Amino acid sequence: MPIDLIEWICRRLENETNRNFDELFMTGGEVTALRGFPDIAERLSTSKLPLGVTTSGWCGAQGSWPDLLDKIPFKKFYVSFGHPDIDTNDAVRGSGSWVRAVQAIRDGVAVPDERGYPEVSVISAVHRQNIRALESLWTLLKDWRVDRWMPAYLEAAEAYSAFMPTNEDLDWLAATKERSPQFDIGLGQAFNPTQVPRSLITTGRWPKNQEPHGCDTLGRLLVVHPNGNIYGCYGSEHAELSLLGHIRGPDFPPFGDLLDKAAGSIPGGCEACPEPIQNSLSLR
Repeated sequence: MPIDLIEWICRRLENETNRNFDELFMTGGEVTALRGFPDIAERLSTSKLPLGVTTSGWCGAQGSWPDLLDKIPFKKFYVSFGHPDIDTNDAVRGSGSWVRAVQAIRDGVAVPDERGYPEVSVISAVHRQNIRALESLWTLLKDWRVDRWMPAYLEAAEAYSAFMPTNEDLDWLAATKERSPQFDIGLGQAFNPTQVPRSLITTGRWPKNQEPHGCDTLGRLLVVHPNGNIYGCYGSEHAELSLLGHIRGPDFPPFGDLLDKAAGSIPGGCEACPEPIQNSLSLR
């Protein structure tokens, strides 16, 4: 996203009188891959909205998470991390990824303010290579004093067939959940068969004639893409979502009006959208 676009967003947020937003969240890709990311984060913090961020660990940008977390009062700090074993993790996510993610978790947990911020959450995309390590991962995160765990089945993508869990994996997970009720609670709704049918996890598609469950995004969220397009949910890559607006367009309405517009739209693409259901549950 160009710096001037970020500046434009900040100015609009500062000047709007109808501010019905709870937070401003930065996600990617990896936000710290931008060398100027610390300056961007500091500029966004002037919007006076609570700031959140998702990272897989510091890389590329000048500075470090401890420096930035000490300077900016982040409210939410999400780290993508999916396996307790360094070798297995790096075989999937690349050399050094485990160390970067673990360091980010430790950096976030080390600097809470008097309100307990940032709230540190770990997002774990569940796939064939890590599903049988989830109980060990859950135990590890509790030991590390992580606030929340957000396991989710994978978003369907071109390489989905190489990563999707099998029915045997889901049988194993069901038996583990039955043996450990606390672990079952920790998994939330993403692997609750009454909410998420098996075929959605093993194929990336909702069963025919079954209405998707769990999505309450529209009217709660605006997503601004790097090109300036604005949508009402994260699923704009694979659902037929209506374009709510464009930053560069003439007579740009208040962001709050776009949020209301999103609440009134029910695009047909929602019925086929494979966006993962996540349920963030407290670990402590």
